[in-house]
Amino acid sequence: MDTKWDIPKDEKGIPYVYKEWQNLDSQTLGDIFSPSRYSRLFNNRDECIDFFVKFLDEKSHKTRKLLKCEMNVPYGRKSNQTVDFYFPKDVKEDAPLLVYFHGGYWQFLSAASHGLVARHIVPHGAIVALVSYTIAPQGSLPNMIQECRDAVAFCAKQYPKSRGVVVGGHSAGGQLAAMILATDWTTEYGLPHDLLKGACPGSGLFDLRPLVTTYINEPIGLNSETALDCSPVAYIPEIVKNSKHCKIRCIYGDGDPPSFEIQNQQFTQLLLEEGLDISCCKLKNADHFEVVQNMWDENNESVEIILKLLFPELSKT
Repeated sequence: MDTKWDIPKDEKGIPYVYKEWQNLDSQTLGDIFSPSRYSRLFNNRDECIDFFVKFLDEKSHKTRKLLKCEMNVPYGRKSNQTVDFYFPKDVKEDAPLLVYFHGGYWQFLSAASHGLVARHIVPHGAIVALVSYTIAPQGSLPNMIQECRDAVAFCAKQYPKSRGVVVGGHSAGGQLAAMILATDWTTEYGLPHDLLKGACPGSGLFDLRPLVTTYINEPIGLNSETALDCSPVAYIPEIVKNSKHCKIRCIYGDGDPPSFEIQNQQFTQLLLEEGLDISCCKLKNADHFEVVQNMWDENNESVEIILKLLFPELSKT
């Protein structure tokens, strides 16, 4: 990451990433935080979203025909609190575990629609767990974060001899994966402090305050206080305390909205300055949607990055 950012802080000492949002109206903010406006393939928003949904559904259905899986395993009492597990043919007792959170701006899509994420990861010997959570408007974002923490703990307890847990996610799931890094696993769940070995937030947002006045927020219902409470930038000290041992690899597409690029780069810089093992990778020939779509391709950079987190020995070859 070549750019050195001047990142201001608010009156509480919390960093503002992408500080320019404060000078923009709600219409402009809605536009610059709408990935469909930056699609490489479509000029029409509805066509872009329709293609994306159909692609995910089709490839995820094919993935379930190719891989052994167990769907809708409950991690909580509510109907949406489930995990879809994808397994290698011969599961080793110490198989690494990827826990992945789907995107959809916290109001759309599902774990089932992201089955393609497992396609080229499971054959290497990893277990993939795709998490469902209660999306808006039925679910609040603070509750979604708690659900995702509960899901990680559940998965870890299901496979206590796993060589390590890695969290990942796309878009809204990238924000959720970053929030997971602030978790004190021992205090909250009785699990090892170093439970997480890696994290790969994909095309995530790390400061949600710019979304409050936009159309995006209408089903979610964030206000300035809850937006900050759900922003990873508000938890830098907790992330440092609980995940300093963790390898963090932020990724985003070269066709992602500039607002997403800036947030990814600045979040990375904030944690680099705290001494964490974090990097930020701009994926080539990928808009926001293609960051996850391209995981269907075997030689995809996102897959390679996640595999190196799951299997650190691959980084040495």
